[in-house]
Amino acid sequence: MPIADYLSPQRVCFLSADHKAGVLAELASVLASSGAVRDRDGLMRAILEREKIMSTAIGCGVAIPHAQSDAVRRLVMAVGVHRAGIADYETPDREPVRILVMIASGHRQQRAYIRLLGEVARLLKQEAVRQQLINATTPAQLYEIMVKSEPLGA
Repeated sequence: MPIADYLSPQRVCFLSADHKAGVLAELASVLASSGAVRDRDGLMRAILEREKIMSTAIGCGVAIPHAQSDAVRRLVMAVGVHRAGIADYETPDREPVRILVMIASGHRQQRAYIRLLGEVARLLKQEAVRQQLINATTPAQLYEIMVKSEPLGA
């Protein structure tokens, strides 16, 4: 499952908000500009509802906020890096979140949605990939790292 099928250079950015809700809103707006999202506010509600169930932070400075919603036409993702880190993101290791990958899909894309979540989690478990993303200086570099890196077990 190539990440490039769901990510474009236009959906990769450096984040500026200094709190969890702010970076989630930034990424929801990035996804909304893709054409894959028909209702940005509906997507944001779905993301926040998912976060209420359980934080999507997986540790090591990574969070993968995700949701399925009728506000989304097709499976899509966005990547954001926050230089300083988001301290108010509930993380299992209490480390600030610096890398966020938002994944959204419609309700009828369950299998691909779960596969993409797993693929991204495996990729970001690699310390070398995380360091490359944090050290990147342009969105183009972030995109290249995401699409060229191989997940563990791939």
